[in-house]
Amino acid sequence: MLCVCPGRGGNLWLSPIGCMMASIHLRVPRDSTLGGRITFLQHIIALAAVHGIRSLPGYEEIDIRLKWPNDIYYGHNMKLGGVLVTSSMSSSTYECVAGCGLNVDNSNPTICVNDVVEIHNRSKGMKLDKLSVELTLAQMLNTIEWLLDLLDREGISQLVALYHKYWIHSGSKVVLQTDDDRRNVVVTGINENGFLLVKDGQGVVRTVMPDGNSFDALRGLVTIKQRV
Repeated sequence: MLCVCPGRGGNLWLSPIGCMMASIHLRVPRDSTLGGRITFLQHIIALAAVHGIRSLPGYEEIDIRLKWPNDIYYGHNMKLGGVLVTSSMSSSTYECVAGCGLNVDNSNPTICVNDVVEIHNRSKGMKLDKLSVELTLAQMLNTIEWLLDLLDREGISQLVALYHKYWIHSGSKVVLQTDDDRRNVVVTGINENGFLLVKDGQGVVRTVMPDGNSFDALRGLVTIKQRV
């Protein structure tokens, strides 16, 4: 378990007591199913964190969701955690380190998984137990293994469908912004590489890569950062 982790864009994710933080080393053969679309790995890790919780008996309707490309949210507005994957490549293998930070039992500085459980209990008249960091991590690790096996057995479409089940964006109307252009688009999903798919007013589907771009869900704005 870690105390400080790097975040996206050079930010840091701090770990107060009750926060789950872990780094997971994965060795992915380049000729494997995942090796052919290694950019999807970050979505597998985030999906495993969410599905690991929501697959527990009684916790299926807990409002914990995915925000593209790598965040874990309560509802549409409050961040619970996130994922960052770094990798290096040899002639035959990707060496990947997936870092995940998730507020499980620390209400500060924002909100945590157990706060969401309590909100659910009050609204539904239920008495679900709080989750421990250890159980949450075990669920995530077991789910990563299950998702990778599902990918090998049934292909990427099953994982994309499960990702769409939990994410907050389907049908969202947003503004796609570059340095010299702004246009209204509708989010339609992600593709087999985990890239965002949006459709403009002329029916043209555009692909947005996660690396270096940002999705401000509160402002309804996708910013495409120019490569130099």
